[in-house]
This record gives sequence, C-alpha cells and structure tokens, in this order.
Amino acid sequence: MKSRYLINLLLVIIVLVLYWFNSQTVPSSDNSYSPLTSIARESITSITITRSNNDTILLTKQDNGWQLIQPLTAKANDTRIQLILSLLSTASFAQLTPKDDTELSRFELNDSSPSVRLNDQLFQFGATETLSKHRYIFYKDTIHLIDDHISPLLNASASSFIENRLFALNKTIKTLSLPTLDADNRLSKDTITVTQHNGHWQTNDVTLSADALTSLIQTWQHAYATQVLPLTDKEQAAAIQHTVEITFKNQPVKISLSILVNENSLSIIDDQSQLKYQFPISMLNQLFAVTDRPQ
Repeated sequence: MKSRYLINLLLVIIVLVLYWFNSQTVPSSDNSYSPLTSIARESITSITITRSNNDTILLTKQDNGWQLIQPLTAKANDTRIQLILSLLSTASFAQLTPKDDTELSRFELNDSSPSVRLNDQLFQFGATETLSKHRYIFYKDTIHLIDDHISPLLNASASSFIENRLFALNKTIKTLSLPTLDADNRLSKDTITVTQHNGHWQTNDVTLSADALTSLIQTWQHAYATQVLPLTDKEQAAAIQHTVEITFKNQPVKISLSILVNENSLSIIDDQSQLKYQFPISMLNQLFAVTDRPQ
C-alpha cells in the first residue's frame, strides 16, 4: 500500500513539474517568418512600376517629399507610397529556387510580369497560390510566397498615385477670395475675400459669423479630393466662369483655381499643374458660403 502511495505521489509531482515547465515556456509563433528583405524604407529614393501594355510609373523621393515623375508630374500620394514600400518587410511564407525559365513560367513569372523596382532591387509579381491566395514573387533568384496587398496598385492608373490633398500640409492659407452661393445653391458672380487679422478671420460680408469663416477656411485648408485626374483638352478649352484666389503664409504669390460644377460633381482645377481635383457635389455648401445679400 505504501509503495502504491509513493508511486501515485511521484506521478503527481511529475505532472506538476511538467505543468510548471509548460507554463514557463513561451510557445513558438506561427507567424515567425523571415521578412522578404532587410532593406530600410528610408533608404529608398526611387520607385519604378512596370507593367505590360501600360505606362511605366516613376516616383522619386525629393526634398519636398515623394513626387510622381512619369508619365505625368505631380505630388505623390504618401499612403500609396508607404504601401509599396511595405513590400520590403512583408513576410516570406515559403521559398523556392527555380531551376530554369520553364519553372518560372509555372508561376506566371516572365518578362511581361508586372514588377516593382525599389532603387536597384527588382521584384516581379506572378500568380496567386490557389488555397492561401498568397502571391508568388520573384526576388534575387528566389520565388517567394507573400501576403500581397500591392498588386492592385500595379494595375492602377498613374493618376491614382497623385496626392488627393488639394494643398500640401506645409501650406497655410493667408487670404481666400471666392464666389458665394445664391439662394438657389448656385455659384454667383458675387465674391467675398476672407483675411486673417489679429488671429481672427474677417470679411466685408457681415452676414457671415466668425465661426462660419473659420469653418470655411478649415474646409479649404484640409480639402481632400475623391479623385485627381489630368486635364483633358476639352476641359482646358472650357470657358471658366468662376475662380478662387488664394495666398499662403510665407508664399506671397497668389494662386488661382478654376471651378467647374455639374449635377454630380464639383471640380477644382489647378491650371498650373494641369490637374482636376474632383469632389462630391455635397461639398459645394462646405467650400462656398451662402450670403444674404439683397438682390
């Protein structure tokens, strides 16, 4: 009996030791995969996107931020830039060294495959794996399997890489001159000029409160278009009936923007950059003030 008691006690002790050991051991992570590269995002100064039957897109990092250089010139959208640069640190779930071009073709990796070049590092995008939907990518003589969030950008138009913000963050409005809305919610020939004096926004229109003027300026300051497109020849030739004039702090040169309105959208045109910033028509009441001037 005593012997059986000692055996049972020993078993209990063993179980307790094993439980303690397991509780102290950090479980291995299923996500402990190596990153695709060890390259730092900050070191990248050039992005080239190549795709068959479409324009090659070139973006470069300059002193004033990322710029779209080809096929058109504009400030680049930082969110899209960071998404592309995330490729550097994305996890590589599996690797395969292909023996020849035939094996590459099995994964739809060839000269016509869309590719991204970050500085001098080339990444070619192939097919997706059937079950996981991960993407096959060819980098440094190795086929990697990655969780791909970048491919949709490779097939997007060049204009989708343009920054949607109407004004850069480092530009602060000093004066704003713009048309007003009439009683029928249409842009009129009347204009107001809003200026800042002793920290307060002022205008010659007494019907607009200080809060309304502040809201108006803030809306213009942070205006973010739903889409930015290059001007068409037809739009360039259109007779513009309304303009907005703006000056910024530390930038005395006045800029002029053209306004186009139709039933479905509001377009603000930067003639200098030849770009059209499109907004929903609902923004008309936020970007332009209704005044109660006598008719």
